Amino acid sequence: MVSRMRNAYIGLIYEDKEKELSNELSSITIIDNLSGVIDSIDIELKNDKNKLLSKENQLEIGGKLSLDLFTENWISKSEGIKKYVLGTYYIDERDINQTTGSIKALSIPLGSSQDELNTKTWGEISLQKLNEEFANKYKIKSFFYSKRNPLLVDIKQENEPDLQFLLKIAQQEGLNFKINANKLIMFDTEEYEKKEPKYDLDLNNHIYNFTENTKDIYTKVEVTYLKSKLLENEVVVYDLKDLGITPPGNLKEKVLKIKSRSKSG
Repeated sequence: MVSRMRNAYIGLIYEDKEKELSNELSSITIIDNLSGVIDSIDIELKNDKNKLLSKENQLEIGGKLSLDLFTENWISKSEGIKKYVLGTYYIDERDINQTTGSIKALSIPLGSSQDELNTKTWGEISLQKLNEEFANKYKIKSFFYSKRNPLLVDIKQENEPDLQFLLKIAQQEGLNFKINANKLIMFDTEEYEKKEPKYDLDLNNHIYNFTENTKDIYTKVEVTYLKSKLLENEVVVYDLKDLGITPPGNLKEKVLKIKSRSKSG
């Protein structure tokens, strides 16, 4: 007889070997950031009879985890089994006691090199090539999604961690930067928002919350920079209205003033 029950479970691969920890799993929380922070996953497990300390089930610091979500008849009784890849992560923290175990893993195998300070200069390089260079350094993949690929001239990483430096350069060029599933990712949010949605969610069937405030919302940006040849300041102002965007609610005009310009100009 074919099962029609609604069901969901996790497949966990540790260092290319499947782990039978489904019965110990209490919860999984995936933190998928838009920009600026390494994506991570938090796994809560039961530690009955010290199972998490056994040689067969031990999840060690630095180890690679690959996780998949399987659903069975989740949307309809005839849907069958579907698989969703949750990604690859590297164990960064462990907290285990007599009854429970907590594992936090990051989406990139950096370890202590997250905090290493490095210095380097580039005479000329595109933003996409810069992202690829650091991806090759860590032996992971790079992903670049933007119609603009700015040419950077005379840039310097000066006593900075690699990821902090890449985030700074991406933000200066108006792109987002994140680390997810063994990839260094740079992308243009505006271009992504024009893509067709992949899923429609019924909010009546989901728990959600959102918070808004006016503190960090601006209606204009004023960029001031020094023109080196003439030693004169040039001011450029961008308005939401120039982009065809109407501010929500009854927001008053607020100007973000920046005294710099992107490396590509």
